Amino acid sequence: MEQTRGGDSWGFASDFTPVSSLYRSLEIGPYEYLKETGFTGFAKRYRHYLYGLAALLILILLYTASVRRIVSLRTRDLTIALKEKDKAEKEARESRENLFQLEKAGVVSELSAMFAHEAHQPIASLINYADGLKLYLKGKSEDPLVQEALSEISTQADRLSKIIQRVRTYAKRQHHEVKKENLSEIIDRALVSFRRSSISTGVDVEVKAPVTANLLADALELELLIVNLLKNAAAACRDSQDKIINVQLSEATNEWMLSVSDHGQVISDKLLSQLSHPTKSLSDGLGLGLSICRLIAESHGGKLTFKPNTPKGLVVTLHLPKVNEEN
Repeated sequence: MEQTRGGDSWGFASDFTPVSSLYRSLEIGPYEYLKETGFTGFAKRYRHYLYGLAALLILILLYTASVRRIVSLRTRDLTIALKEKDKAEKEARESRENLFQLEKAGVVSELSAMFAHEAHQPIASLINYADGLKLYLKGKSEDPLVQEALSEISTQADRLSKIIQRVRTYAKRQHHEVKKENLSEIIDRALVSFRRSSISTGVDVEVKAPVTANLLADALELELLIVNLLKNAAAACRDSQDKIINVQLSEATNEWMLSVSDHGQVISDKLLSQLSHPTKSLSDGLGLGLSICRLIAESHGGKLTFKPNTPKGLVVTLHLPKVNEEN
C-alpha cells in the first residue's frame, strides 16, 4: 500500500486514487470518521464548508459593524452641521432684529429731536400767555375758577416743557443728573397725572407703599415711567369687568420693587417672552412706550420684569437700587 504527501500530511493517497476511494467507501483508515453520526460526525464531514461559512459570517459581521460605525460618524457629523446651521441662522436672525431696533431707535431719535425743537417755542409762548393773563386779571377778576384754570395751564405747560427738554437730551444721548428722591412721593405725583388722563375713567387704583422710599433718581423720568405703566395696565383691563390696578411698593435687601398689576387678558407664554425679550414691535404700534420705560429703568441701574397675574392679567415690576444712606 503506497503512502504519498497528497491530502493530509503523511496520510494515504489522494481521494482520487482507487485505494482512497476504497477506504472511503469502507469508511476505514482516514475515513473512519464517516462512521460517526450526529453533530460531531456532521462537523467532521463538512468541516471545510463550516469553516468557510464561519469565515463568511465573520466577514459579514465585520462589514456590518463597519457600516454602522460609518453611519454613526456621518449621523454625528450631520447633527453637528445642522446644529451649526441652526445656530448661524439664529445669530443672523438676531443680528437682523438688532439692526432693525437700532434703525428704529435712530428714527425715533431724529423724530424726537425734531419734535422737541418745533414744540419748545409754542409751549414757551403758552406759558408766557398764561402768566400774562394772570397778571392782567389780577385785581380785575376775583373768580377763583379762572385763577385755578390759569394756574393749572401754567403748571401743565411748564411740565410739558420739561418733558420736551428731556426728549431733546434723549435724542442727544446726554446723561442726566440724579439726586435723592422719595419714590413714594413720585408714585403719588404719577397717580395724579394718570387720573387726569381719559384712559383712567372707570379704573380704580389701589396703592400700598411705605411713607418713605429713598433712592437716587431723576424724579420726572420715574414719574413718566410709572404713568406709562399705569396707562398700559388701564388699557389691558379696558374690556375686563375687574377694572382694578394694584400698585405695591416693597423692599428687598438692596432694592425697591414697584409692582403694577392688572386683571386684563390671560398672558400667553409667547407674549410674556416678547415682553421679557423685546426684539420686535409688540401689537400696540411700535412698542415705544415699553422701550422708553426699559431705557429709563436701566439708566437708573434697575430693570423691568414681567410675570402673569393670577388668575389673569400681568404684573410688571420695576426694580430700583436703594440709596446708600451712609453717603
